[in-house]
Amino acid sequence: MEIKTYVIGLEKRFDRRAAIQSNFKELNYEHYNAINGDELNIQKLVEDGIISNCIKSPLTGIMTKGVIGCALSHLNVWKKIAEEDEMALILEDDAFLDCHINTLFSSFKNIEKLKEWDVIFLGKQSVDIINHKLSPSNYSEYVESVSNYAEDLHEMRYGAGFFCAHAYILNKDSANKLIEQAEKGIDYPIDVFIEEMKKFNFKIYSTARSLIRQKSHALLDTLKKENSLKDIDSDTWVNKRKHLKSLSIEVDFDMIKKIEIKKSDDNYLKEEPYVYMFL
Repeated sequence: MEIKTYVIGLEKRFDRRAAIQSNFKELNYEHYNAINGDELNIQKLVEDGIISNCIKSPLTGIMTKGVIGCALSHLNVWKKIAEEDEMALILEDDAFLDCHINTLFSSFKNIEKLKEWDVIFLGKQSVDIINHKLSPSNYSEYVESVSNYAEDLHEMRYGAGFFCAHAYILNKDSANKLIEQAEKGIDYPIDVFIEEMKKFNFKIYSTARSLIRQKSHALLDTLKKENSLKDIDSDTWVNKRKHLKSLSIEVDFDMIKKIEIKKSDDNYLKEEPYVYMFL
C-alpha cells in the first residue's frame, strides 16, 4: 500500500533534506517548504484571525515564532491533502525511521482494517505509545517487548507530555475537519491542536510504538542531567538560542504580552496545567 508523503522543512535546511532522502528513500514524498516563523508578522496574523490571541500549551510551555510557522506549514499541507489526495503521510524534516521499512509498510496495510479513522500517528514524543506509563529500563528492552506488534494500530488516549506531530497520516475528510477548526483561529501548537480534536469526536489512532521518531526528542532520551541541551537541533524551540538550561517555558518574549499558568478550560485532562500565552 503506497501513501503519498509530504515532508515539511525550511528551504535552507539542505542537511535535513539529505537525511530524509537517505532515511525514507523508499517513500514517494514531496518536499514542502515550511513557513519561516522569524519572517511572520504575528500581530497581523492575530488581527486577521489566523491565529488566536491566546495560545495554550501544556507544561512545558513552548511558544516561539518557529512554533507558529510550523503550525501554518501543517495547515497549508492539510489544504493540499484536502484538494489533491485521498490519504497522505506528513513528516517533519527532522524525523527518522526507527524500524525496518517493511514494518512501516505493514502499518500502512493495517489502515485497511479500520472502519473509521481521522489521524494515525506513526510516532510521538514517547517511544512507547499505547502503554507509555510502563517505563522499561532501556529503549532496547521496550523495542523487544513490542517487536511482534509494533505496527498494530490502536485508538490513542489523550495526554500531556505525549505530543509531537512529526509523523502522522490524514485522509481527505480529516484534513477538511482540521482546516475547518483551524479557520476559527489556531490556539495551540499544532501537535496539541490535532489531539484537542478529540473533543469533536476526532478518531485518533497510533502504532504500538514510535516507528518514526524525531531527532530532538530521541536526543533528549540520551541526555544526562548534567548535560546542556545546546546541541539539540530544533527549528521551533532551540536553534535561535546559544544555551538552554531548561525546557520549562520557552517563548519569544517580544511577541508575548502576558503568560498565565492554570488548569485548561477545555482539554481532556482537565487537571493538567496549561500555559496560556497572550499575544
